Amino acid sequence: MALGNGYDESGPVSVAWTTELEDRPARARPILIGDTIVVHGRDGTVTGIDLRNGTIEWTLDGHETSQSYVPVAASAVEGLAYAWAGDHVTAIDPADGGVAWRSETVDGVDPDLASVPLRADGDLLYAGADRPTAFDAGSGDLLWRHDSFETFGVPYFTPTFEGDHLYVPTDEGIVVLERATGDERILATDPTTDEEIVAYPPELHNLTRPVVTDEYVIVLAHGEGMYAYDRLSTRPQWEVADSYYWGHVLRDGIVYASTYRTVKGLSIEDGFEAVAYDTGDRAPNGVPVLDGSSIYVGTGGSDGGAIFSFDAASRDTNWRVTTPSDVRTAPIVAGDRVVAATEGEIFALTEE
Repeated sequence: MALGNGYDESGPVSVAWTTELEDRPARARPILIGDTIVVHGRDGTVTGIDLRNGTIEWTLDGHETSQSYVPVAASAVEGLAYAWAGDHVTAIDPADGGVAWRSETVDGVDPDLASVPLRADGDLLYAGADRPTAFDAGSGDLLWRHDSFETFGVPYFTPTFEGDHLYVPTDEGIVVLERATGDERILATDPTTDEEIVAYPPELHNLTRPVVTDEYVIVLAHGEGMYAYDRLSTRPQWEVADSYYWGHVLRDGIVYASTYRTVKGLSIEDGFEAVAYDTGDRAPNGVPVLDGSSIYVGTGGSDGGAIFSFDAASRDTNWRVTTPSDVRTAPIVAGDRVVAATEGEIFALTEE
């Protein structure tokens, strides 16, 4: 297969294939279910691509869905991809692009906010449009809808599943809901006023998906900073004011997040900067991806984009591939393959 122009490998990696997205540039991070990569385009078209060779296997035209169609992987739930399609939810079979089911219309859903990805866990399919909403992942039946808090219409604001609870970014902070019913969980009681606390932190907005541990709830306010709260009392523990973006991920006591031209790792105990990975003159896009001993990140810049692989321990650059346009989302790592999308193509790299 002919490779696209403008790719330049540096290090032990090669471009395995590239596939043009034509007039369907990727809008959200591609997802992988089995050997099929599912890519959604800004025109509403969803495309299934073979991981092995980049061949387009099927397309689901945008007129059958919506311009706000955003698939998100749910491989643990019958191998389906799920998406908002205007005012309802659609489940897609990645084998052939067929519609497995489509939910009933959800009253009051604003299609302008329907770009929030869905997140499945077990049999629960969470959908954060204008209100936290849950569906049965196998049938599409509406399970519950929470009307007290509004969520965000931005693709990286997704909830965290933790046991029997959902930690949901809302316009009032991180709200904890009962997984089965959607009821609010009372987190703590204010010792000075005896008022019930149902969200943390109430003073912050534009929150990305929280990191939840036994001791902490760590949240990132998009473009503002990172904040840690005691999980039981909701009291502030530490904060780092910096222009963090996209979200964060935890490993071995280190919280990783992207800033301008850098991926940083902060200690979960005190917010101290433990490690940093330099992306040069290119700004990271998407949440850093940790796989094995490596950290992967897609970037954009004035002269195109790049994919970086860093050694997590030494901070050295394992390899870098520059691309003809910005890599707008986090990559996918599948064995020795790293898959990502630019404005006009989806491509796969092979680590050597």
